[in-house]
Amino acid sequence: MNPLISVITVCSNSERYIEETILSMLEQTYHNFEYIIIDNVSKDKTLDIIKGYERCFDGRLKWISEPDKGIFDAMNKGIDLASGSLIGILNSDDYYSPKTLELAVEAFKNNINGNKLFVILGNLCKVDINRTPLYILKANKLEIEERIDTSAFIIQPVSFVTRDVYKKVGNFNKSFKYAADYDFFYRAFKLHKVDIIEIDAVLTYMRSGGATDNLKNILFLAAEVFFVRKNKQPLIKNFLSSSHYFIVIFIKMLFKKLFGYRLLTNYYRKKDYLPSIVKKIAKI
Repeated sequence: MNPLISVITVCSNSERYIEETILSMLEQTYHNFEYIIIDNVSKDKTLDIIKGYERCFDGRLKWISEPDKGIFDAMNKGIDLASGSLIGILNSDDYYSPKTLELAVEAFKNNINGNKLFVILGNLCKVDINRTPLYILKANKLEIEERIDTSAFIIQPVSFVTRDVYKKVGNFNKSFKYAADYDFFYRAFKLHKVDIIEIDAVLTYMRSGGATDNLKNILFLAAEVFFVRKNKQPLIKNFLSSSHYFIVIFIKMLFKKLFGYRLLTNYYRKKDYLPSIVKKIAKI
């Protein structure tokens, strides 16, 4: 059995990095995939780059370019177009390891006979703009289950979701601008008891930066996280957890601004050896 796997990339004026993203798909050791690119009417050379590689995919590349209502609206379009039994989402400035799809399909095949709803998660390697590795965030089922009610960790870049999970849980809630992926996994793990299958290997290389390098975005993210959990846990607990999340991410942003990624890199590299109180306070 060689199941079809769908990979979705959402882009908007992404000429700087999208070629590396596309090349990482062409370098995959597993070839039964379809690659879906959803473009938000880019004004730069993004579409030219996509078209230039179209013939290299031998019909496995599908793309559309039209206005969307935000990144999660575009992701939903890709999910609706996807035909695969397993669906991954690859950001337009990130890239996969060459064996990512092979490892994801292997995990899928080893667990599909259990007839359970599950999400496959692997490790994420943060890199700088020059692709220099900074640190690795490991998939940890127990840690996710412990933090789902108090944090807002993002696991979407290293996740592969079965089609049955999307049918059961639904797509991303596009009313959220920043926390729709957290909302999706919260519904999946807390409300629908979707299982987690771990892969102890780096699946995705993710560039540093993004929404959490902006104070205004951090504040909106924390607010949306609060509303994701509203009416699902006690009000005071939710408020304190969301406030704690904002403070920790704010401090993390300050460290990056003042010291670059050196302190943050050292933290993640030595995280497993730090006192439990330090890890409990940080929760990142």
